Amino acid sequence: MSQVRLATMDTRRARWAAVVRSAGVVAAALLFACAGGPRKVTVPAKLVGKWDGQNSGDSIEFTDSGVFVLELRGVDPLIGRCVLKGTRITLRYQLGSIICPEEPGEYTFEVDGTSLKFIDALDTCNTRKDALAQSWRRSEQG
Repeated sequence: MSQVRLATMDTRRARWAAVVRSAGVVAAALLFACAGGPRKVTVPAKLVGKWDGQNSGDSIEFTDSGVFVLELRGVDPLIGRCVLKGTRITLRYQLGSIICPEEPGEYTFEVDGTSLKFIDALDTCNTRKDALAQSWRRSEQG
Protein backbone atom coordinates (compact mmCIF):
# COMPACT_ATOMS: atom_id res chain seq x y z
CA MET A 1 0.00 0.00 0.00
CA SER A 2 1.30 3.48 -0.76
CA GLN A 3 2.44 5.87 1.97
CA VAL A 4 -0.19 8.43 0.86
CA ARG A 5 -3.00 5.91 1.19
CA LEU A 6 -1.77 4.80 4.65
CA ALA A 7 -1.52 8.43 5.81
CA THR A 8 -5.07 9.10 4.53
CA MET A 9 -6.38 6.05 6.42
CA ASP A 10 -4.62 7.16 9.63
CA THR A 11 -6.11 10.66 9.27
CA ARG A 12 -9.60 9.23 8.76
CA ARG A 13 -9.24 6.96 11.80
CA ALA A 14 -8.05 9.88 13.95
CA ARG A 15 -10.99 12.04 12.82
CA TRP A 16 -13.45 9.21 13.47
CA ALA A 17 -11.99 8.63 16.95
CA ALA A 18 -12.39 12.35 17.73
CA VAL A 19 -16.04 12.28 16.58
CA VAL A 20 -16.75 9.20 18.70
CA ARG A 21 -15.09 10.78 21.78
CA SER A 22 -17.05 14.02 21.31
CA ALA A 23 -20.31 12.13 20.94
CA GLY A 24 -19.50 10.19 24.10
CA VAL A 25 -18.98 13.41 26.09
CA VAL A 26 -22.31 14.82 24.89
CA ALA A 27 -24.13 11.53 25.59
CA ALA A 28 -22.65 11.33 29.09
CA ALA A 29 -23.68 14.90 29.86
CA LEU A 30 -27.24 14.13 28.73
CA LEU A 31 -27.32 10.94 30.79
CA PHE A 32 -26.20 12.82 33.90
CA ALA A 33 -28.80 15.50 33.27
CA CYS A 34 -31.67 13.07 32.66
CA ALA A 35 -30.95 9.81 34.49
CA GLY A 36 -33.27 9.22 37.40
CA GLY A 37 -34.32 12.86 37.74
CA PRO A 38 -32.51 15.48 39.75
CA ARG A 39 -30.02 14.24 42.32
CA LYS A 40 -29.99 15.55 45.86
CA VAL A 41 -26.32 16.55 45.82
CA THR A 42 -25.56 19.85 47.46
CA VAL A 43 -22.27 21.40 46.47
CA PRO A 44 -21.21 24.34 48.65
CA ALA A 45 -21.50 27.69 46.86
CA LYS A 46 -17.84 28.39 47.59
CA LEU A 47 -16.87 25.37 45.43
CA VAL A 48 -19.35 25.92 42.57
CA GLY A 49 -17.82 27.48 39.47
CA LYS A 50 -14.76 27.11 37.27
CA TRP A 51 -11.21 26.82 38.58
CA ASP A 52 -7.96 27.02 36.61
CA GLY A 53 -4.86 25.04 37.52
CA GLN A 54 -1.94 27.31 38.21
CA ASN A 55 0.48 27.25 35.28
CA SER A 56 -0.93 24.01 33.80
CA GLY A 57 -3.75 24.99 31.43
CA ASP A 58 -6.03 22.51 33.25
CA SER A 59 -9.46 23.49 34.58
CA ILE A 60 -12.18 21.97 36.73
CA GLU A 61 -15.76 23.14 37.02
CA PHE A 62 -18.31 22.17 39.66
CA THR A 63 -22.08 22.64 39.35
CA ASP A 64 -24.46 22.89 42.27
CA SER A 65 -26.07 19.61 41.15
CA GLY A 66 -22.87 17.62 41.68
CA VAL A 67 -21.68 17.34 38.08
CA PHE A 68 -18.06 18.26 37.46
CA VAL A 69 -15.93 18.60 34.33
CA LEU A 70 -12.17 18.22 34.49
CA GLU A 71 -10.28 19.47 31.44
CA LEU A 72 -6.66 18.38 31.24
CA ARG A 73 -4.33 19.55 28.48
CA GLY A 74 -4.33 17.08 25.61
CA VAL A 75 -7.27 15.01 26.95
CA ASP A 76 -10.97 15.20 26.09
CA PRO A 77 -13.07 16.67 28.94
CA LEU A 78 -13.71 14.23 31.78
CA ILE A 79 -17.26 14.43 33.10
CA GLY A 80 -18.34 12.99 36.40
CA ARG A 81 -20.28 13.36 39.62
CA CYS A 82 -19.14 14.33 43.06
CA VAL A 83 -20.46 13.45 46.50
CA LEU A 84 -19.63 15.60 49.51
CA LYS A 85 -19.48 14.91 53.22
CA GLY A 86 -18.30 18.04 55.00
CA THR A 87 -14.97 18.98 53.40
CA ARG A 88 -14.45 15.49 51.91
CA ILE A 89 -15.30 15.11 48.24
CA THR A 90 -15.53 11.90 46.23
CA LEU A 91 -15.07 12.31 42.48
CA ARG A 92 -16.08 9.65 39.96
CA TYR A 93 -15.97 9.95 36.16
CA GLN A 94 -18.87 8.57 34.16
CA LEU A 95 -18.85 5.05 32.79
CA GLY A 96 -17.00 5.03 29.49
CA SER A 97 -14.50 7.70 30.48
CA ILE A 98 -11.13 7.26 28.80
CA ILE A 99 -9.39 7.67 32.17
CA CYS A 100 -10.34 5.69 35.30
CA PRO A 101 -14.03 5.12 34.45
CA GLU A 102 -16.20 4.69 37.54
CA GLU A 103 -13.08 4.61 39.76
CA PRO A 104 -13.70 6.96 42.73
CA GLY A 105 -11.14 9.29 44.25
CA GLU A 106 -11.60 10.92 47.64
CA TYR A 107 -10.03 14.21 48.74
CA THR A 108 -10.30 16.91 51.35
CA PHE A 109 -10.88 20.26 49.67
CA GLU A 110 -9.94 23.66 51.01
CA VAL A 111 -11.33 26.89 49.58
CA ASP A 112 -9.70 30.14 50.68
CA GLY A 113 -11.21 33.05 48.78
CA THR A 114 -10.22 32.46 45.16
CA SER A 115 -7.86 29.56 45.93
CA LEU A 116 -8.73 25.84 45.93
CA LYS A 117 -6.61 22.90 47.07
CA PHE A 118 -7.26 19.16 47.14
CA ILE A 119 -5.32 17.33 49.87
CA ASP A 120 -5.30 13.97 51.71
CA ALA A 121 -5.94 12.05 48.49
CA LEU A 122 -7.31 8.51 48.59
CA ASP A 123 -7.24 7.84 44.87
CA THR A 124 -5.80 5.01 42.76
CA CYS A 125 -6.30 7.05 39.56
CA ASN A 126 -2.87 8.63 39.20
CA THR A 127 -3.89 10.93 36.34
CA ARG A 128 -6.62 12.57 38.45
CA LYS A 129 -4.51 12.50 41.61
CA ASP A 130 -1.60 14.24 39.86
CA ALA A 131 -3.87 16.83 38.24
CA LEU A 132 -5.65 17.69 41.48
CA ALA A 133 -2.37 18.01 43.42
CA GLN A 134 -1.83 21.49 41.96
CA SER A 135 -3.21 24.77 43.32
CA TRP A 136 -6.33 26.12 41.62
CA ARG A 137 -7.57 29.70 41.13
CA ARG A 138 -11.18 30.68 40.57
CA SER A 139 -11.86 31.83 37.00
CA GLU A 140 -15.68 31.90 37.08
CA GLN A 141 -18.12 32.14 39.95
CA GLY A 142 -20.89 29.55 39.92
